[in-house]
Amino acid sequence: MRVVILQPSYLPWLGYFDQLHKSDVFVLYDDVQYDKHGWRNRNRIKTPAGAQWLTVPVLTHGQGKPTNREIRIDDRQPWGRKHLQALRGNYAKAPAFAEVVERQPSVICWPSAGTSGSARNSESPARRPSG
Repeated sequence: MRVVILQPSYLPWLGYFDQLHKSDVFVLYDDVQYDKHGWRNRNRIKTPAGAQWLTVPVLTHGQGKPTNREIRIDDRQPWGRKHLQALRGNYAKAPAFAEVVERQPSVICWPSAGTSGSARNSESPARRPSG
């Protein structure tokens, strides 16, 4: 039995999905302290001008030391639309872009989820049975 335990991540790296796909049991380790400067709510994409950060704004003020599970996304900012624009502008010609991003924009633009909720949305396509 292969058990994989990973913290939630925004736009996870390909190896994250590979581990998820090969696991018999997957544990989303979201009850640890949120790392403000980690990868839970941000990632980088490659652009012709170099790396561009995509950051999901989160509400942390006055929460002390919240866990990943307790963090809430700041939906007052139009971050999802901006992230989709950045992805379309830089990856629209990539193989499977339309299938992965255009058919499933909610993977990026989920409303009112915490950071572990966003990771669950990002991971769900990899857990679908193939064939």
